[in-house]
Amino acid sequence: MGRKKTYKLRDAYCGAGGAGMGYHLAGFEVTGIDNRPQPNYPFRFMKRDALDYIAKYGHKYDVIHASPPCQAYSCSTGQYRKKGKEYPDLLEPTRAVIEGTKKYGIIENVIQAPMRKDMVLKGYPFGLDVIRARGFEFIGFFLMQPGFPPKNGSTIQGDYVSVYGNARSKKNKIMKPYKGYVKGEITVLQSWHNAMGINWKMTNKELSESIPPKYTEYIGNELMNVINNVKTRYCLVS
Repeated sequence: MGRKKTYKLRDAYCGAGGAGMGYHLAGFEVTGIDNRPQPNYPFRFMKRDALDYIAKYGHKYDVIHASPPCQAYSCSTGQYRKKGKEYPDLLEPTRAVIEGTKKYGIIENVIQAPMRKDMVLKGYPFGLDVIRARGFEFIGFFLMQPGFPPKNGSTIQGDYVSVYGNARSKKNKIMKPYKGYVKGEITVLQSWHNAMGINWKMTNKELSESIPPKYTEYIGNELMNVINNVKTRYCLVS
């Protein structure tokens, strides 16, 4: 038996690694890139401009995942946009540089973002205590949208946690127990970690900008099957 090939994935706009961890669990060799230092990123990291790097070196990777800033579309920043605040909109240029590499690509963003929603994932089908809907656009491949079980409960009733904004002002606040954590009481920041399925250090801001690793672990496993099937078909006809 030969050694199983490891596919390289570039995690652009990586933040503290919510997306990267999922791909790692699916078997990819993950390298993060961001224009800000990311001391809590759990894998190899490079501080670089994502667009410039992908344009120059993206062809050296098998897969490129990108989570461009969402503040230009997010509901949580709507009140500030109405007051005239402007946020960077990197969706179109990110798509362009990924397409230019001719590699498999995934773009992730909030549901309100003007992008193709090839897949929409939420937390509760994965057993997580968040709803946190996110859209994924696939470049160079196609995956079927998984079915969702009926959603029971709500954030108001304490079944799900809302992870947004700034938990720092609430870090000493004690939350009532919620679904899955019936014993004792926990802080807001602890509830965010637990609900998102993130078990490594992140700040409140990093958590609020992250996605649950379960999302990209699911996509990564499915994409791994696509890549391996393509490789197998190529070998058979060569």
